[in-house]
Amino acid sequence: MGFGLPEVVSGDVFILGPVLLDGYVRVSQVAGRGGESFISPSVQREQIEGWVAANGATLGLVFEELDESGGRRDRPKLMEALGRAEQGLSQGIVVAKLDRFGRSLVDGLANIERLSGAGATFVSVQDGLDISTPTGKLVTRIMLSMAEWELDRIRENWAIARSRAVARGVHPGVAPIGYRRRKDGRLAKEEPAASVIGEVFRRRAEGETLKALLDLLNHSGLKTKRGSEVFVESSLRGMLSNRVYLGEVHAAGQVTTGAHDAIVDRATWQSAQRPLRFESNRRTSLLGGLLRCGSCRMKMSVESGVFRHGSRGGVYRCPGRTSAGPCPSPARVRGEEIEGIVEAMILTSFPRGRSYAGSSVTAAARSALVRAERALERYRDDSGAVTTLTPENFAGGLARRQADVERAAVRLGAAQAKDRAGDLVDPELADAWPELSIAERRARIDTLLDAIVVLPGKEPVVERAFVLPRGVGPVDFPRRGSPIGSVRPFEPRACPGARRLRRPRRLVPRRIEDELRAWRGAEDRWPTYVEFLLAGRAHLHHQVVAFGGVSYWAHRLGWGDVPRMTAWNEETIEAGLRPLLAGRAVWPSAVEFESAGLGGLRRAVIRHGGIAHWAGSRGLAMRPGATPGR
Repeated sequence: MGFGLPEVVSGDVFILGPVLLDGYVRVSQVAGRGGESFISPSVQREQIEGWVAANGATLGLVFEELDESGGRRDRPKLMEALGRAEQGLSQGIVVAKLDRFGRSLVDGLANIERLSGAGATFVSVQDGLDISTPTGKLVTRIMLSMAEWELDRIRENWAIARSRAVARGVHPGVAPIGYRRRKDGRLAKEEPAASVIGEVFRRRAEGETLKALLDLLNHSGLKTKRGSEVFVESSLRGMLSNRVYLGEVHAAGQVTTGAHDAIVDRATWQSAQRPLRFESNRRTSLLGGLLRCGSCRMKMSVESGVFRHGSRGGVYRCPGRTSAGPCPSPARVRGEEIEGIVEAMILTSFPRGRSYAGSSVTAAARSALVRAERALERYRDDSGAVTTLTPENFAGGLARRQADVERAAVRLGAAQAKDRAGDLVDPELADAWPELSIAERRARIDTLLDAIVVLPGKEPVVERAFVLPRGVGPVDFPRRGSPIGSVRPFEPRACPGARRLRRPRRLVPRRIEDELRAWRGAEDRWPTYVEFLLAGRAHLHHQVVAFGGVSYWAHRLGWGDVPRMTAWNEETIEAGLRPLLAGRAVWPSAVEFESAGLGGLRRAVIRHGGIAHWAGSRGLAMRPGATPGR
């Protein structure tokens, strides 16, 4: 078919003079290719140029698409070439071979129809195709069907080859940092990178921050898989979630354990999966990033931070929305309500807690993990199960046993975390606590706790909060910036080791008074809550509120400028009444309330049920002539 003179090119469209045709070159994979089936980009270009010159046409642009599958319909360069033909900037497209144009019958015909509809032609040099005739169109359809069949066959063969390689323990893809590929395709440890990677996992399991881990990697002399000397957050996250470091290889849902030497044991790997926390340069609240909403498990943020002037501290709130939708019932708690309890727990429970190192709990958890791994291996390698069960049933049994291994690893990680927490116990922490900054106290709490989950409601926080010691928190806790799939509430029964937040042991009044006077010295002004918190005495403020309240103690000590009580509820009213009603048979008068500096308490009693209610609940008689409601 010549193109030098006016002639029919496609259908009844006539083109006068030399025809301008674009070339299209495609190679699905350039690197490492060879053999008769491989047509290099330069060879394709030569064939296109030769055909255009021999047929008296003019070659326009040549679009090269390298490392691009023919099964993809919307290839950018192909779309650009088709667009030029539709705009009249060229009169058609020339390819060296039909399968370079596409390997899908439907997509290939659709693109050829686009050319025909624009009055353009399509030429395949090696196949001698002419789409201007019915026979040419039929041959094109047949050859595109053969190209699609060939693509399916290549994909199937590749999937089979990859599956067999994984079964032999061969890792598909580039060897991760810390490993090198042996001649047989399996991985072997490569030092010193393997030791550095092992240290990263160990420190992460102990609660190290993302910033500290990145500093470790960036000063280790290692390079990323792309050759960069700078590790960033995404590369660290990918490293910590890579199961290859457990000695496993994966491909298309197939898993082979023990394929190579593991850099990290399963329990440490599992403990390292907890969400990463990045250190901020901003001032932190005492429990910022530690409290989680019980309805959606998201981290609670603090508002009206602890450094705000006034008597009130921060308010921790659920963000209310997640990537999966709104939180069904956002939790909220005042810092003044929970910070003192947590501080008392850290200063009393943990320093006196015994170390679990070498305990029977850790040994039992380790044995359970070994049993679960052996059960998985026996089932996986049982040829009888493979032949007698359907593929779906066999895969289901494999998934269940893999889940048993993961649960056993979580339990072992929790036990080992208790070992480490026991090693971190500092009997002198209570003495050093006031000298630490808020950020330093927050970091100390972080080494001992994974999280504190607060359920929604208006009940006292000790009735709706759960403490998760280090190693106990679920590894699937949602983290900011990552999709969570669906909103799920916290289930205490599904989290072994979670325990309720407990109210600290109540101090006797003399002890409270001694600590207040020792702290304030000659000061005669009542401190705000923020001052309590910054001085490392939030736990003392909790004792003040639990026994009498702020107004009672300020009056008892003779300190003026008493701040207003931040909130009255059943719990705080009862605490305020306790010292005033001790040993009484008759409800006190208004004058007695005012003389004790508890006028605000009396008004709170009236607002929350009335005097008759509170007097009756404690078996006290009303004074003659007193108004029941007031």
